[in-house]
Amino acid sequence: MHRALALSFILVTTAMASPFGQSRVVYRNQVSVVSLDRAADLTYDPFYLMSVGLQPRASLGAGFYARGGVSVARELTESNWTTDADETYLSDTTLAAGGKLWTVPVAEIDLSGELGVRFATSKASLARTLQAALEPNLRVSRRFGVLSGLTIGYGFAFGVDFHEATTAERSEPTIFVEARTANTGVRNTKWRMSHTGDVALALLEPLSVSFSVGLHTHQLYPAMDLGEYEPAPDREQREYLSASAGLTYAPWRALSIGVGASTFHDQLGSDGTRREPLFNRFTSLYFDLRFTPEALLPTDSENQG
Repeated sequence: MHRALALSFILVTTAMASPFGQSRVVYRNQVSVVSLDRAADLTYDPFYLMSVGLQPRASLGAGFYARGGVSVARELTESNWTTDADETYLSDTTLAAGGKLWTVPVAEIDLSGELGVRFATSKASLARTLQAALEPNLRVSRRFGVLSGLTIGYGFAFGVDFHEATTAERSEPTIFVEARTANTGVRNTKWRMSHTGDVALALLEPLSVSFSVGLHTHQLYPAMDLGEYEPAPDREQREYLSASAGLTYAPWRALSIGVGASTFHDQLGSDGTRREPLFNRFTSLYFDLRFTPEALLPTDSENQG
């Protein structure tokens, strides 16, 4: 964990000089929609999270780049997934490289790609015995001359997870056995596939809006063979839906402000019915302050003056 933080700190510090001009530090406040309505559930279960993310990015020339990402977060309400009170926890660490691969002549459609590796540095991933994940993706997009710029895109992503075990482990065994053999019985994801469509519109030069919707399929590791006894048909896949809508205002080159809503959830609820696709108990509101460290440095003309 500490090595991942140190690496990200070195990368974002280096971003103080070009070609790291697109590196960012993001401070986010996030609250669930159901937190605003005490009558939304039978029991009131609010969620409020604060996080700081480091997003170093280096331009490699010819439209290619290398980037990294890691964040630390702290939930100010009672957590539903960890028993440690007042815990500040680390996310997974991502390193990736990509860029524009080709522009279709006449149609002016851009094809870009990225190859990423996600390392298990978060508490949740370590509990699932995840070691690393390989995450390539492709994207096609086209920009139109509407207002200050309209971009419509489609992305396809495929991820392969490498686990030590096929099921998640408990922090401590419930009986006296080796901890490595005690698990929750919840199967891990073997591979993932995502289809995402997005639209971004620049209303004015400092003001833009964006929307995205994604369909995600997770393939699980095979279940244990129970022979003739099978209490219910086994499902090897899980289907999820994501959606987001955001508004970004950039008053200065060094700072942009983002507000919006996002959700990521399984398509079926606990009672077997389909969840509302955009507004449900997993929908959250966010407020971002996005800093660009390189923009705070004096330019060459200022130095000469």
